[in-house]
Amino acid sequence: MRHGFTLLEVLITMMILIIGLLPIFALFPLGHQRTAEVMRDTYAAIIVQLVQGALEVGITRLRVTLDSGERGFVFLGDGVETLLQEQAKTLPRDLTYDDGSPPSVDTSAAYWIRLPAPGEKFLYPRFDPSRYALEGYVKTTSPTGAPVDDLTHPMTKKVFPLGWKLRKLAEGVDPDDPTRSVSDKEKKEAENDPYSSYGYAFLIEEAMIDTNGDGTPDSYSPLHNIFEVTVFIYRNFGALNELFLSGQDAQAFQHRNHKPVRYFKFLISY
Repeated sequence: MRHGFTLLEVLITMMILIIGLLPIFALFPLGHQRTAEVMRDTYAAIIVQLVQGALEVGITRLRVTLDSGERGFVFLGDGVETLLQEQAKTLPRDLTYDDGSPPSVDTSAAYWIRLPAPGEKFLYPRFDPSRYALEGYVKTTSPTGAPVDDLTHPMTKKVFPLGWKLRKLAEGVDPDDPTRSVSDKEKKEAENDPYSSYGYAFLIEEAMIDTNGDGTPDSYSPLHNIFEVTVFIYRNFGALNELFLSGQDAQAFQHRNHKPVRYFKFLISY
């Protein structure tokens, strides 16, 4: 006589099956998290390369010394055009010395990068066009429980927003040809592209160099022409704009969107 399985046997089998599947299920959120991290790293690497290229072009080819003695350069990185539109300003007409004169610059415009003197740290873009200096860093808690500056988290109130062309395409306008009709597919692709959710800020200071060969930077270059740049990459920073405009700086600084997702350091010189 053939007997079926008892309820106890079925329950034990199901329990063994569930225990075996749990580690597999646990891999799904881990895989999703890892994929998101890889995407952030990829976008961050692309952004920092673009920023570094624009800074190098600016400091080597678009550098200006004003009559006041102030040194700086015109920065043409992605995001500058968007901030200039907010300021109702435009780029200088002549960006070269072809006519024998340096470009005529507006030092309050988003494109102007003033070079710091030794010991100064300037943060760009500027929330207040008249202020260049870094206000400080957001506090974090040390292993001992004491509050300390988080050197990877500057107190910036503004970023260079990326993806201006993508945002225009999502609105149904081709920024390169406004007369062209944008398809629904193009709109959808532009809406789903995460590039437009990113932004960046950068800190620039004069770099110290090793002059005695012991491997430790101990002095500034005699020409004062070498600078250290730290680029901070942000995601969805635009959600904080209303907080800053309403004076709720402390709340904005503690928001998760204010913490850079990545940061990079490099040197530029002329």
